[in-house]
Amino acid sequence: MSAYLQYVPILIAKQGERRALRDLPPAARAGMIPMFVLPPRTVDSDSGQPKKTVDQHVRNIAKDIGACWRGPAFVDTLHLEGDQLGPGGHPLEILADSLAESDVEVIPSTSLGRSSRYQMAVAELERRNGQGVCFRLPPEEWPSVDDGDALRTLMGRLQIGPRRVDLILDCGNRIGKLPSLASSGFESELMSLPLAGLWRSVTVAGASAPVGMSELPRGLNSIERVEWSAYRELLVDLDARTPTFGDYGIVNPDGDKRQFSNVVNMSAALRYTRDDQWIFAKGDLARGKGSIGNKAMIAVAKRLSASPHFAGARHCPADAWIAEAAAGTSVGGATQWIQHGTLHHLVTVSEQLANLLSP
Repeated sequence: MSAYLQYVPILIAKQGERRALRDLPPAARAGMIPMFVLPPRTVDSDSGQPKKTVDQHVRNIAKDIGACWRGPAFVDTLHLEGDQLGPGGHPLEILADSLAESDVEVIPSTSLGRSSRYQMAVAELERRNGQGVCFRLPPEEWPSVDDGDALRTLMGRLQIGPRRVDLILDCGNRIGKLPSLASSGFESELMSLPLAGLWRSVTVAGASAPVGMSELPRGLNSIERVEWSAYRELLVDLDARTPTFGDYGIVNPDGDKRQFSNVVNMSAALRYTRDDQWIFAKGDLARGKGSIGNKAMIAVAKRLSASPHFAGARHCPADAWIAEAAAGTSVGGATQWIQHGTLHHLVTVSEQLANLLSP
């Protein structure tokens, strides 16, 4: 796996992200292993209770994952940790059972701070399918904190060695605003990494996209993709094995719980990846008092497609859709806006990595 893995997009397994993976061109899939982070269950606004059981929630998502992806995939059920176990067992077990007849090779993701029942489910799943394990570690769990002692303890508990472990050093939304600082932090950790050279893969990841766009003015706004700039700086400074690049698609980890049905006011908006920048195209209200509905996307798409940031309608299916939206033939809704923003991002990053890592 480490011989070809170049990109780990950490994606909320919601409909928009799943559709983006479904529509991903074959060339963009090469070298990619996505991480599906299962979202929390949707809560009924009147009763305050989840609309579905854990089993229903996980099985519905698993069905779509099986339809949108083939090959290895990391899966993480962190947001379901506090839910009561249903008849199907732990969410990881339900997910694996639901995908058993699919072409998805499930690799469970965990970290040092997960519960005993979570770690037991990871160990059982690895024993059953033999696909290995992913350790997605936040900064406070990075090996340098204790010289890797806790990491070795967890591997012993799971009865697994580093050659069957994909290690992700995940800054999440703590990547900061200065690429040089983020790059230095990654470099320091990689240089002191225990069992160096033995891990199946090592990924550095972060998320610089804001949670929402409410504070941004209408029009086109640019924000630096700190995780991408930091990764490029890191490769210049490293002499050791090149780490894999990871990000959170077009969203922030704090957006994991987004539920558009509960949003009162929402502007038509697109998140667009270009070079080392996020381009946030924001328009009029699509929902709320005085809104003009989803047709507010027309002006947004026109503004973006007429700008020098636009890659062209032929770049990928997402860009073709943006051109259609600018013409008013397909305006979509919140889910479609995430779908096409994510699809364009995945294609763009895959192209960037292919150019950056080519011999």
